[in-house]
Amino acid sequence: MYNENACYEANYYTDILYILSNININPHIDRIYFSCNSEIVKPVEKLVSILEANNYECKYGYFAEGKVYQRIRMFESNITGIRVSILYGRNKKYSFYPCIGITIYKPDRDTIDWFDTICNSIGFVTSLSHVEVTMDFSPYKYEIHEFLWKHLYLKYNSGGSRFYKGEFSTFYIGHKRKNSKSVILYQKKIDGISVLRLELRLNRAYIKKRGLGLDCFEKIIL
Repeated sequence: MYNENACYEANYYTDILYILSNININPHIDRIYFSCNSEIVKPVEKLVSILEANNYECKYGYFAEGKVYQRIRMFESNITGIRVSILYGRNKKYSFYPCIGITIYKPDRDTIDWFDTICNSIGFVTSLSHVEVTMDFSPYKYEIHEFLWKHLYLKYNSGGSRFYKGEFSTFYIGHKRKNSKSVILYQKKIDGISVLRLELRLNRAYIKKRGLGLDCFEKIIL
């Protein structure tokens, strides 16, 4: 007996596989955050001196917006262009927090390995807290966006319409008000080319449960 629905579904998945085989998928780390504890004298000054000696230039510094740290400084490598921010000046009532917070934006594996080595060499105890892993599908294809929208699901997924005026709105999994979105799917332009970005946010609980650290990135494609 002919099953029209089954036939349609089979063709649908065949089309998706064909589209995936003809587009570029670029996985990379968009951002990582880790904290540092240290008992050495003037740890921030020591870290800054190493950065400056290795072609990192301070672009700006200002008061931090969060409650834990008072200051933030942004550095950029003159060689790779990779940016690094340092949070420091811990408020007294948060003395149980690590003394420094470091964020690396769009890092390559060599940069992560370098920071791991440097932190170990000056006696920093590092703790990985946040990782954003992204996959860019290019060029953008409506069919892939629709497929991921229909099949990504967790308990707290964003509600409402996903399609408006010919474009999908941003889709996320997680709790918006608690800023704990764990998966985000959206359309983005990179160098004038429209791509579909799937962003996976690994939070502190996920990282701690799996025992991940700065030395665990050798298996991730960057």
